[in-house]
Amino acid sequence: MANTTYSKSDFIFASKTFLCIELPSEYDQWEYKKLEDFIEENAWQPFENDQATVILDNIETLAEDVRNYIKDKN
Repeated sequence: MANTTYSKSDFIFASKTFLCIELPSEYDQWEYKKLEDFIEENAWQPFENDQATVILDNIETLAEDVRNYIKDKN
């Protein structure tokens, strides 16, 4: 998540779109394998066959888009 325009809370918010359970606030302190396992275990049904990296990319894209939308509206 280097060089991002979104916040940690944006990322957690966006995770709800792709996961059955949103990422917990301590997700950024986890080893990557734990994060990957959490995502694969909690992927929402339409995304359950996607790799964790694909879901993470989708979460990141949505978090960035939402943050940019908010900035544009202010």
